Amino acid sequence: MYIIIGCVPPSVDGPTSNTSNIYDMLEDCEPCPLLLNFASSNYQNQDWQAAIDNYNLLLKCNCGKLDPENTYKYMAYSYQQLGLYDSAGYIFKQGLKYTPGDTDLLKMAGENAGRLKNFENQIYYLDKILSIEENNPEILELLSNVYRDQDMFEEQIDVLNIWLKYEPSSKNANAEKKAAFSALGK
Repeated sequence: MYIIIGCVPPSVDGPTSNTSNIYDMLEDCEPCPLLLNFASSNYQNQDWQAAIDNYNLLLKCNCGKLDPENTYKYMAYSYQQLGLYDSAGYIFKQGLKYTPGDTDLLKMAGENAGRLKNFENQIYYLDKILSIEENNPEILELLSNVYRDQDMFEEQIDVLNIWLKYEPSSKNANAEKKAAFSALGK
């Protein structure tokens, strides 16, 4: 007994149907500045779902490079306003591919990761900001608080030392450092 196995060849009109789908989608595309205007208007009017829909269309039409600093920031914020923090996290990651040094986007991504209790990512984003601007007291305090809340006191002390290098008279940093040493039994 012989068993013959064969493959079905691809459809002759397969590639053209995919191409036509792409062109059908692009027919819905308005000029990029107009799409950005629609999305921004929805965002300003706090119509979060419409803002998300328009930002999605903006990205599908390859217009995301027009204003990546605001596109990803506002789209992610709109997701946050709807309580969709996982979706916001995805958008933050996509936006950081285009604007890796955007400290506002990094801070928002860090706060979002904290809401999701993803402290590894939160630390990563805050640490990334500090690699750009080491003397940012707000970020140093946020990172110190994350380390404290995760009982990572050695790391907290390292951050507090950096903070105190720039603000030696900071009452918060000095108090946190004492508490961290106390928690370590030192």
